[in-house]
Amino acid sequence: LSDADFTFVNLETPISGDSEIEAQTWAPSFRAHPELAKAMKSTGIDLVSTANNHAFDAGTGGLRETLSLLNQHHIRSIGAGHHLSAARRPIILESSSIRIGFLAYTEPENSLMGYATTMKAGVAPLETDLIKSDIAQLRSRVDFVVVSLHWGKTGQQEPTPIMRAIAHKIVDAGADVIVGHHPHVIQGIELYQQKPIIYSLGNLIFSYRRPQWDDNMLVKVTFTQDQIQSLQILPIAGREDVAQPYILKGDRAQDLLLRLQELSAKLNTSVTLQGDQGLISIPPTVPQQSLQLEPEVLEKTP
Repeated sequence: LSDADFTFVNLETPISGDSEIEAQTWAPSFRAHPELAKAMKSTGIDLVSTANNHAFDAGTGGLRETLSLLNQHHIRSIGAGHHLSAARRPIILESSSIRIGFLAYTEPENSLMGYATTMKAGVAPLETDLIKSDIAQLRSRVDFVVVSLHWGKTGQQEPTPIMRAIAHKIVDAGADVIVGHHPHVIQGIELYQQKPIIYSLGNLIFSYRRPQWDDNMLVKVTFTQDQIQSLQILPIAGREDVAQPYILKGDRAQDLLLRLQELSAKLNTSVTLQGDQGLISIPPTVPQQSLQLEPEVLEKTP
């Protein structure tokens, strides 16, 4: 992870030593040891989203401690805050004179009380009008906008028509990349208006496993000064080895890539297999020019 200029993940747990776990009747509740923040920083993680359905598993105190520990270890965070304005606040990272702005939102929220308000700490809700407003304010300050969305249903292998419609609206509003998660399985990648929509990455690291979980993927996005050039798909272990994933080779890598290829084809997007990795190349955007034809050519054109 440290090889990338920026590494971004979804942090789907509070990091807290003191806060009590708030048990849910319909979902497991998480809490990670404070040492996790130090460990994450050592891997090269630069930025996390805390906008997800487990952010409030240790209540307001757990969320506040999470944000404090991330800040202490110089890991930037988006998607949650001490009030709604803070939860909506973007993070801008810069490398090689390329400025990338990040925003994060969540659709599910387990506690039903964890959405941020003007007076209360919490997570940023996945509301299209709110997201469009945030992109509009960020757009002129950066070269690219990346939007993280925690959405969909657990175990769902294809995005719903509603998810696709929301993603298209967000791209139309000015987003350049959408990064999705929550289903715990991979979904296809779509190029819409030459902008990648990664509907679900699957898992990365989990401290337990479920039989229906399978291997997952990291996606490396290459930016140039003017455009997004490509997406490199790195298959990672996510079965009985989800607690300590590694880059896959051989048959397991091919199984993951072929599945992604099939799911992406349904979204009219081609994934090329290059050994044990996948590649989505994004053709350069060619400015439209008016077509000038001589009169005699026009007469001969059917």
